[in-house]
Amino acid sequence: MNKIHLIAEHYERRKNNYHKLVQYRDTPADLAKLLVRHPYTYGAYPLFGLTDDSGVLCRNCCRVEFRRIAESIPKDGFYLKSLHVNWENTSLYCDHCNDFLESAYGDDETEHNT
Repeated sequence: MNKIHLIAEHYERRKNNYHKLVQYRDTPADLAKLLVRHPYTYGAYPLFGLTDDSGVLCRNCCRVEFRRIAESIPKDGFYLKSLHVNWENTSLYCDHCNDFLESAYGDDETEHNT
């Protein structure tokens, strides 16, 4: 299966019943929308977009360059393939705007400010 599916699970409690809502997202535009609207996963882990040429895109670039991402084709630099959590990389920067991307467990403040 070559399509990438992000599964977002959300439980709502109504009349003591749980309803499971599952959303499948597999286009670059859907991934960009998801990153812009929800820049953190459950547990407040920061997300970033990964393009097909291994480029990194931040939330702001996905918002500003949404049209380019939506109209992108493979190997053009804006084709989002997936979203990932930045666990401990304290030197991760956006390839488009060069903004610093925070990490979940790394010590961002000491290394970013020096």
